[in-house]
Amino acid sequence: MLRVNLITLSDYASISREGKLSINGIFDKLNVTKFPTSLVRAFFVATIAGDALTEYKLDLNFKKGSKNLATFNLNSMTGENGRNNMVVELVGLPIQEEGDYKFSLTHGKKELGSTSLEAIQKEGQPAEKLPN
Repeated sequence: MLRVNLITLSDYASISREGKLSINGIFDKLNVTKFPTSLVRAFFVATIAGDALTEYKLDLNFKKGSKNLATFNLNSMTGENGRNNMVVELVGLPIQEEGDYKFSLTHGKKELGSTSLEAIQKEGQPAEKLPN
């Protein structure tokens, strides 16, 4: 049975030649000064577990409420241990308004896991004064 062991958004992520997963800057909130805006750059990271040496066709869905904003088709091949680390670079995803945005990983019509991003409008902060 296919399942997700880890799912998150981060500032940066990579997989080494040895298959080691590195994740930097995990986040679930996006503070912006105005809308509309975009998610300039982020990384969707997931670790899936299923049958060994099996290819799975997955979809990464980006939604606000019931409205699907984008879908990315992904192929994932598990290793001998039945696991695979996935890193998807996301660039320029539209964030039209404040609220919760959902990233869900699906196989067929079954949701394997999801993570949320809360977009919040913050007033501009005054520049911090440096000591003399």
